[in-house]
Amino acid sequence: MINLKINAIGVVEVSFYTNAVTVLDEMMKASNVELVSCHKKLGGRMVHSIVAGETSSVNAAIEAANNAKSIVGENNIKVGWRGGDRGGVGTHRRD
Repeated sequence: MINLKINAIGVVEVSFYTNAVTVLDEMMKASNVELVSCHKKLGGRMVHSIVAGETSSVNAAIEAANNAKSIVGENNIKVGWRGGDRGGVGTHRRD
């Protein structure tokens, strides 16, 4: 476990386990965040992951997840974040 100052979380919902691994890899390479939770549902067809860290790092991880849509497909990922000094809440989803 990495000792990070945690004041924000990022939540990622990805269709299919292999896509989730790809997205998490991109997120972890892009920023200094810690993987807090990762759960497979429906036999790996839906994966929910939570990363945590400083607000700027979580924002970078979420941006990396958004960029990973070009790899795993636009409809296979939903991302969001919460945290920061102002208690910011956001979501990055295109309907």
